[in-house]
Amino acid sequence: MKSSSYSQPRHSQTHMRRIWTFFAIFMLLASLIPAMANPVAAQSDGDQAQDPITTEQTEQTGDQPPDGQLPPDEGQPPDGELPPDGGEAPEGEVDDQSLQEQGDQPPVLVEAGSVVVNYRLCPPTADLTAPDPTALSTACTVTGEGATFGLSGASGDPGSQGTGAAPGTATFSDVPSGTVSLTQLTPSPAGPLAAFCEGNTSQGNTKPYSQAFLAGATITFEVLPGEQVSCDWYAAQPVTGGTVTVYKWNCAAGTESGRELEYYQGGLPDQETGPCESEHLNISMSLVDATGPRDKLTQANSTQWIDVVPNTAGQVRIIEQIPSGYGDPIVYCGTLDQDTQSLTPSPGGTVTLQPPAGTTFDYQCNWYNIPQGAGTVTIYKWECP
Repeated sequence: MKSSSYSQPRHSQTHMRRIWTFFAIFMLLASLIPAMANPVAAQSDGDQAQDPITTEQTEQTGDQPPDGQLPPDEGQPPDGELPPDGGEAPEGEVDDQSLQEQGDQPPVLVEAGSVVVNYRLCPPTADLTAPDPTALSTACTVTGEGATFGLSGASGDPGSQGTGAAPGTATFSDVPSGTVSLTQLTPSPAGPLAAFCEGNTSQGNTKPYSQAFLAGATITFEVLPGEQVSCDWYAAQPVTGGTVTVYKWNCAAGTESGRELEYYQGGLPDQETGPCESEHLNISMSLVDATGPRDKLTQANSTQWIDVVPNTAGQVRIIEQIPSGYGDPIVYCGTLDQDTQSLTPSPGGTVTLQPPAGTTFDYQCNWYNIPQGAGTVTIYKWECP
């Protein structure tokens, strides 16, 4: 009997190989899906599988953070939350609650103050060494120009301010509170100064008039927060040097005393010449002003003093050493801007001039000496019932 074996057709074998191929591809793809969803984990798993030494080291040292990152602190709370025990937030971070609390408290603002200087010039008659505020405000009415003041203090230096912004006024704004020093920088004071300062705030008058008799040119006081300080600053009025000229005359014997100027000059209608037309030379005279006495001998044409500055009382004196045989002189003085000269008292040979305050003056004086010869005294004696 002839044996026979069964064999599948060729096309059936090919079909089966295709099915197994598709199944293998499907399983491969199924194994790749987790790796595609989490490539980092897949890489880590792959590394552990390939390097057992690395796996052992990782188990000993613990998980390490990726390169460039610090390890998280153990027990650190999530970002933006305080630790459970109420401690401080991590350094470098500000929690929302702290910001909110800070926002509820506005910053403390300190109001700046101001200082205003009113610069006034006083006549020579004003006493600045023992001043009275009322008297000086009445006497010192001349507004000072061209002065410069400086204000300085421990909290800063607002700088200097001239009096050009307003006539006779220097203003310092945004002055920090504290002790400040106010100084007259220019011009350099020629004499004593007096300053009176008064401060006011929104609460009213904070300090009354406080006077300062300044040996130098600086006054120190305290400025309160927001205080407006006003200082009246008094200085002696500068006087430019004046001129005094004396014409010295020697009168003839018998010249009458106490007559008008024209009589001595020979200007009356019934006169051809005056009794005092001879110059009186080499007579000692002295002019006394703020610089002291200046002695001279009278000379031809005139005897003159220049750069004359009145003393603190605003006066200039002319003193003659009356020669023997003469009595008190007859003196007429006046300035060049006056039409006539006036009879000026001269007791004991001393004449006192009072130039206008703060002006340049040019005085001229005609000075007459009348001889005193031997006289006659007649006494009439009467008997009454």
